[in-house]
This record gives sequence, C-alpha cells and structure tokens, in this order.
Amino acid sequence: MNATVGETSLLVVKLESLAGQDKFTLYVNPDINQPEPDSDLIKTDLDLGAAREIHLYQTGEYSIDEIRIGDTFGDVTPVSVPEPNSLIFLLVTIACVSIAWRLTF
Repeated sequence: MNATVGETSLLVVKLESLAGQDKFTLYVNPDINQPEPDSDLIKTDLDLGAAREIHLYQTGEYSIDEIRIGDTFGDVTPVSVPEPNSLIFLLVTIACVSIAWRLTF
C-alpha cells in the first residue's frame, strides 16, 4: 500500500546494522494485526556504523505523531483495538457463564 497526500500513514523503517553495508527496509501502512510483512522497499548501499542519534530533515510539509524505537516489528507497531461488537460479545459471554455458574451451585 502507498502513502497518500492528505491522509495519515504508518511508516515503519527497519534498520539492520550489518558488517559492511547496512540494510534498511521500509513498510508503508503495514497490517498491524499480522507478523512482519515482506517489503520490496529495501536500501542496502549505506554503512552508518554506530548510530547514536536520529535527525529528521524536512523538504516538504509533513507532521509526525510519534516515533517508536524497538527491537522487533511488534515493538513499534500500534496495538490493534478490538471492534466494539467483539467487546460486547465477550461481555455477554462472560455474563452468561457467570449466570450459569451461579445457577448450578
């Protein structure tokens, strides 16, 4: 999926610091309910060495909501919130089990 002007996008950049050239993988709007997806957006022609800082350079208009740094894809992707209908179903199920348990004892 591509980023669209005027819409919010989730960008995840994976940096693999390797001996020699480092590997950067970009994920644009990945499905956060799935494990780390495959990506065709890979850059392997830089050797950054030890990176201690992050600098953002702007040549156009954009805004950043938050930056996350982690060790895995799951560390940096937002947690999916269940649909309201799923929560209602769960609450009704718990209530029914509770009532059935009280009636049997």
